[in-house]
Amino acid sequence: LKLQFLYFIGSGGGAGGVGKTKKRKRKRKDSKNTHYPPPKNKMQSIMARLRPGQKAALVAVLMVITVYWVALVGLGGPPPHVVVNKPVNNGEVQHHEAENIAIGSEVDGNTDDKAVVVDDKPRVELIVRLDGQKERVLIEIDRYTAPITAANFIALVKQGFYNGCVFYRAEPGFVLQGGARDMSGRSKKPPYRPIPLEAKLPNNRGTISMARSNDPNSASTEFFINIRDNNGLNAKEGPRPNGYAAFGTVIEGMSVIDRAVVKPTAPGSGIHFLLEPVEIVLARVLH
Repeated sequence: LKLQFLYFIGSGGGAGGVGKTKKRKRKRKDSKNTHYPPPKNKMQSIMARLRPGQKAALVAVLMVITVYWVALVGLGGPPPHVVVNKPVNNGEVQHHEAENIAIGSEVDGNTDDKAVVVDDKPRVELIVRLDGQKERVLIEIDRYTAPITAANFIALVKQGFYNGCVFYRAEPGFVLQGGARDMSGRSKKPPYRPIPLEAKLPNNRGTISMARSNDPNSASTEFFINIRDNNGLNAKEGPRPNGYAAFGTVIEGMSVIDRAVVKPTAPGSGIHFLLEPVEIVLARVLH
């Protein structure tokens, strides 16, 4: 009996031995369905259970959805809704709506509302460095005639995009151009999508207009100031949009622009680059 009892204990018999054996078997069974390292979230858990072919199909579907979303919404910020106030004869306010403006969410300091009420002709002050001195240029923006163009420009000013940019192109008797490059000559990435063409105002002397490529709807951040009446830049009748969108007028400091445009230049790519670009030290909206 003593030998049988010792044999029974040594072989793992009894309730304790059987229980331990079952636990070991249960652990081995559970380990087949355990993923190492454990999934961190639901998506990883789902992916871990898919076969290679199913994973590839899921990734392909997600890529198609992403491409479609980018094509639909674009790469810029979400388009807010801008309402421009225009006074009428009886003193009441007439609302002019410019929808689908790619100017992000911060307009006139308002970051909550999708609809933003703004004035007709706000003023933008440019402090530029010319001949080692800071000079002032004051621009009145026509936000009713060119609401999308004006809203885009003011949004860029308010976020500080133009601070540190330069006037780099000078064409005496034609234009002074800038707004896309910094003092090192590098182009700054536009924060918003290109805007549609609004070539309604004439490109007369002192007006500020948006520069663009051959695509009429490609204007983004770069602008120019007309040194003379450039009738050739005005929109003309035709099957396609054309012309350049003027959206404001220099009301103070045109003499500063006249001095800057005759500074020494060097030719390149069909235009003339200032040897010493004129820095925009500060651009701000005046209330």
